[in-house]
Amino acid sequence: MLQSIRSGRTMRKWRSSPSPLKSHESECRDTQGFALSEALYRGTALAVPENQAKILGFSPRGLRKHSVAKALAYRRVAARLKPCPDTKPAQFPLSCRAAIRFVALLAVLPLAGLWAADNQLTPQETNAGWVLLFNGRDFNHWEDPARKSPAGDSFVIEDGCLKAVAHPRIVEDLFSLENYGDFELEWDWKISPSGNSGLKYRIQDRVFLTGQLAARFEDTVNRALANRPASRPSRGLEYVVGFEYQMTDDLRNSDAVHAGPRHQTAALYDIFPPLENRSRPVGEFNHSRLVVRGKHIEHWLNGAKVVDGALDAPEVASSMTKRWGEGSRAWELLVKQQRARCPISLQNHGDEAWFKNIKIHPLN
Repeated sequence: MLQSIRSGRTMRKWRSSPSPLKSHESECRDTQGFALSEALYRGTALAVPENQAKILGFSPRGLRKHSVAKALAYRRVAARLKPCPDTKPAQFPLSCRAAIRFVALLAVLPLAGLWAADNQLTPQETNAGWVLLFNGRDFNHWEDPARKSPAGDSFVIEDGCLKAVAHPRIVEDLFSLENYGDFELEWDWKISPSGNSGLKYRIQDRVFLTGQLAARFEDTVNRALANRPASRPSRGLEYVVGFEYQMTDDLRNSDAVHAGPRHQTAALYDIFPPLENRSRPVGEFNHSRLVVRGKHIEHWLNGAKVVDGALDAPEVASSMTKRWGEGSRAWELLVKQQRARCPISLQNHGDEAWFKNIKIHPLN
């Protein structure tokens, strides 16, 4: 079990902590000895083993850390620290002096501009050309579905997040207003239990599926591309023809479970599986990064590059042929990729999903 430490109250606990800490201080006097490099973090909480929390006098339930720092800041600093040489991998001796210095370091990080609060850019990011795509308050930079006619209901803003609504009347993605060629994109997201979502890029087309459904979903899409509806319907599904960074509940979503890694989190959906599973438990925020340069793409998840591939790789054509049928309209769009500057979209797949800290760095 892990305990979360709240900075203010923790300082008082440290000052009054009993003598068992002294033995660890003598063994690990250097702050580098604090085994924070192996510590886990959950959301925005700094995780500490239960036995160490008890030494510090915390209750079994622990304390929630307020928004003094983001989990990313913990990881970046923790990566520079080394474990005590005499400690086991699963145990982390908590040096009182080291912990106090670490929290003090976190306190000055905002002043140094090394990270920003939710839905903000740092001065360094702004100077480097990053653009904030969501400010936590409105649909600026996005096509607001509620302003369309008929009005859509697929996304709302909730608790500083863009939220995909479960079972909306019109199932449609949330599209960026701008088109992008080469770019770096970062965002935080979490998924609901058994949920499925994604981020689509290099979007070649979008079409509402109306009329008679075919036996296969892919055939329905190809029919709709050939015979587009004359107007926007009041109910229905809009399909987006593009490439997808998959975001899902890998353990409970039926598509992820039955189809395997190519349909699991951080995959280039149905084409490239992630090299490793880096996703966090459902209900916790993940941090994703997408890099698109020409045909080259990279998918990153929680600090690790899990997909490194190309949109003109043989696997792409093979997958498109198997799924859509060679020569079909969808196959033509996805294999030939005639559109190089395209919007990006957050997918509504009928399940709740949350997105925040969305920022893009155009590269051309």
